[in-house]
Amino acid sequence: MNKYVSQVEGFRDIIIYGEGKIGKQTFQILKELGLEHKVRYFAKSEKIFESYLIQGIQVKSIYDLKEYYTSAIFLLAVGDKYISELKKIAKDLKIKHKMDARKVYAESYQKSDLWLMARKRRIAYYKWKECQNHNQDSINICASHITYCFVSNAGDTVLSQCVRRFLGFRKWNIMDVSQKVDQNLIEEINKSDILLIGGGGLFLPDTNENSISGWQWAISKEQIDQIKVPIVIFSVGYNYFRGQTNSELFTSSLNHIVRKAAFVGLRNKGSVEVIRELVDDSLKDKILYQPCTTTLISKIYGVYSKRNTKVVAFNIAFDREERRYGDNKEVILSQVAMAAGLIEEKGYEIVYVAHSDGDLRFLPYLNKAGVNYKVKNLTQSFPGEVIRFYKQIEVVIGMRGHAQMIPFGVGVKIISLGTHDKMRWFLQDISMEECYINLNEECDKISNRIMKIFSDIVIKYAEEMDMKLRNEQERLWEISCKNKKEILHLLDEYKNIETKRDN
Repeated sequence: MNKYVSQVEGFRDIIIYGEGKIGKQTFQILKELGLEHKVRYFAKSEKIFESYLIQGIQVKSIYDLKEYYTSAIFLLAVGDKYISELKKIAKDLKIKHKMDARKVYAESYQKSDLWLMARKRRIAYYKWKECQNHNQDSINICASHITYCFVSNAGDTVLSQCVRRFLGFRKWNIMDVSQKVDQNLIEEINKSDILLIGGGGLFLPDTNENSISGWQWAISKEQIDQIKVPIVIFSVGYNYFRGQTNSELFTSSLNHIVRKAAFVGLRNKGSVEVIRELVDDSLKDKILYQPCTTTLISKIYGVYSKRNTKVVAFNIAFDREERRYGDNKEVILSQVAMAAGLIEEKGYEIVYVAHSDGDLRFLPYLNKAGVNYKVKNLTQSFPGEVIRFYKQIEVVIGMRGHAQMIPFGVGVKIISLGTHDKMRWFLQDISMEECYINLNEECDKISNRIMKIFSDIVIKYAEEMDMKLRNEQERLWEISCKNKKEILHLLDEYKNIETKRDN
């Protein structure tokens, strides 16, 4: 990254001075660079009599931003015709840090093509490596894997690798969940020994929305019937949000693939119960509990967290805001930010961790609460970096499922901020419901509730919680190993049948 972008990156607050085309382009560039969370305001020279937003950012008069004159960087986002005028105004107002926004704009675009090409090569190499397993103890099986191998979501990327590492097959043919299902794909699947679907919250209607299956993998019943190898549904979750209802298409497709599948393992018992209610009576016993493989990280990778690091991480999700927060968004998020400030006052370092770029929208709440914090954006990270990060954390207070399951898998204490049933289900499965906070209840007391649990798990009952984490990890590992043994047994039976058929 060149000098102008580096200079901007060094500031906590950014003001875009100019609301026209260049101003909007500047915001988009900052967004591509992962810096949009630092943009406090768009500024203009004229007085403003009625508040309005651009790109979700409030516009203010430059004369109303005195508190930022010495601390923020002002990006002068206008063309040649007005740049001299803006420079003079900035000088008269004694604005300390200012820069022609076009320098950032030009520099970032100058680098972007090369950066994107390099990034594309790294991802391609990562996927290529993921298709092999060079471990001498790997199982001689070639599996087609329907998954999100590498996406702009840290949790899904880590999960995808965890599934492959746990099962330990020799070769993988990785296929993206959102990839179009056609005859070529079906033929590729049938060249494998097994089709593995998962993990992840694939039973969800509005990600990769389609009218073919009603869930994330858009495969028709007819295409399912063309698959000749055993189908294993592994560590998949029912991810419907509160208020979303099951369509007839989803229920029909679900019954069809469960009937066809050799093994169906869902990642929490809540999902097991819901799916059992949706399938025919003859299929209910096929639905089994298979914990999310991210909860097994310490076993799979042989890594454990460092204890008493005095570092606390927060994570907040912003997808489907209305379903998550209802009308209480501002109260809820302000209360969580307040808790971060109280924990900081106790001598802990606060790190805000983003699993997806949208998570960075929580930073203004931390700023408003006066919290000193660092940011770790894991959106584009590979699994190793994500796991190394969580190893350094003492407690994770998070909303995303994998911002809880990955830390748990490494042996880190967690406090779950619930806006989705899957968070409660996970804590029920590991007998840690005392670490759950429903954000839609007693919204004005969220900060106090967080602090109470924090005190319990970090101070009062720290050793007991560490022991509980270890015991629950061991239990989930035993369940998963039993399921793996069953899957391998089913594969052996299938191969024996195929051998007899060939003879």
